[in-house]
Amino acid sequence: MAGKHPAPNDSISWVPKSKWNTALPIIIIVITIPLSMLLWLGNLAFSFFKSDDSVQHIETIAPTRWFAATLIPIVIATWGLKRKSLTLSGALLGKYLYYTYVCT
Repeated sequence: MAGKHPAPNDSISWVPKSKWNTALPIIIIVITIPLSMLLWLGNLAFSFFKSDDSVQHIETIAPTRWFAATLIPIVIATWGLKRKSLTLSGALLGKYLYYTYVCT
């Protein structure tokens, strides 16, 4: 055991071990921004068609709130799935519950 030295990457825990770990934040952002903008535009369209003549302005959900409601659960679910401490059904349920909580 005295002659065995650790590999250079063993002492550095923050170094990514694969190319997917490096690209994962970019992939998450590429998915999250268009999805949150699509949901925000759907919210604007819904509020436009729901409005009456008697109601001047129906408050819509801010784009930053949609972005947070999309990004945070995806990051947490990805982290949990990567560590294998979360199942796919648990990740999807958490995403649904977070949307319900943030956007109501």
